[in-house]
Amino acid sequence: MCSIMKNFDTNTIVKFDISKSVAIFGDRVYSILNYQNPFNRSNKLGHITASGLVIRDDKVLLILHPYLQSWFQPGGHIDDGESPIDAAIREVREEMRQVSWPTRPEVINYTSIVLFVLVLMTSLIFGLGFGFSKFVTFLFTK
Repeated sequence: MCSIMKNFDTNTIVKFDISKSVAIFGDRVYSILNYQNPFNRSNKLGHITASGLVIRDDKVLLILHPYLQSWFQPGGHIDDGESPIDAAIREVREEMRQVSWPTRPEVINYTSIVLFVLVLMTSLIFGLGFGFSKFVTFLFTK
């Protein structure tokens, strides 16, 4: 899963008008909420999931959803017996763990790339410096 921090205007949260969303999806939301277990995935109308909004320095953490191929805040399904708040915290922690800790092959791959570029740039700088010094020596010895 990929993640990215995007610039986010925190004032938009205050300006959000939920009545527009309820007007569009009101009947469906009412049916889901009144289902015997609104968190159960077997509900054909949909089910309630939990998500957390992570904002830092006017940036928001977004996760690329693997199936929907869209960017969302970290979140997911609520486990049986779990409260929505606990699920949201768990989901954010799981996503942050993925963001914060690359796998061993990724570390080796990125380290190899960085070392290759470092050696290439060092060789290029040394080569240019050596060539320039030879050129200056040539100019002033004649």
